[in-house]
Amino acid sequence: MERAQFVLIDSDVHRRAKIAHELTNLASYVIPLEHYSELTQCWPRDAVLLVEDAGGAVDSLCRLMHMHHKDLPFVAFSADASPQRRSAALLKGAGAYLPWPCGAEELKSTLLSVATAHSAKAPATSGEPESVFPQLAPNVIPPQEDAGLRQMRELWRASNESHAPQAYAE
Repeated sequence: MERAQFVLIDSDVHRRAKIAHELTNLASYVIPLEHYSELTQCWPRDAVLLVEDAGGAVDSLCRLMHMHHKDLPFVAFSADASPQRRSAALLKGAGAYLPWPCGAEELKSTLLSVATAHSAKAPATSGEPESVFPQLAPNVIPPQEDAGLRQMRELWRASNESHAPQAYAE
């Protein structure tokens, strides 16, 4: 697998720096963010999100991705990794949940397995760059004509026949 790209979302600057440092040899690049809302400034094309589960961060991140039609895999982590928090995050779509603190090897292997699982389920693309404008997106679904619309088109088609009234024969 090629080197993955990670987005780290953590409000603790010291922990964010430590995690980013641990991931630098593993990833193509690591984008450290303080808050999930910063994702809207530059959505990564293909990355794994590592998000601190503090307050409603996982819920808000899921809503944000749904609102922007993004499907990025994410791993949540928290010092309070209770079974309820873990299951709630996993039900919302997290690929994994890590208790904090965790070892560097556990962090790396978890992120890589989530990235691999997500890339395996991702549909194959046509190789064309994805456009952010829906008008320029490639037409994936072929247009299908409705039989009723086709009949209406035939009905209103101009014809060469004369529409002069015919005299009734007696």
